[in-house]
Amino acid sequence: DDLAFVYFIKIGNFYKIGITTKIEDRLKSLKSIFNKVVPEVIQTYQTSLYNAYQIEQKILKENKEYRFYTKQSTELFSFNILQNQTLKDYSF
Repeated sequence: DDLAFVYFIKIGNFYKIGITTKIEDRLKSLKSIFNKVVPEVIQTYQTSLYNAYQIEQKILKENKEYRFYTKQSTELFSFNILQNQTLKDYSF
């Protein structure tokens, strides 16, 4: 199974969860998408692509009532939903 990163970042006033195989490329892409706002990496966790997807989906499902939608992204939150948890805590 290919490796991937689950990432949790702050970008402007939002927090974003996502997965990628190339974290640096993704951060550059997000900076462009969010009008040159530099993403602040809060956490990353490298694991299998399948596990990364499962972690992301679990976090999205558990926090669906706090999700915020914009033109740029659908995996946004207005506050730090992880608080004291780590991405690894959600690992399968």
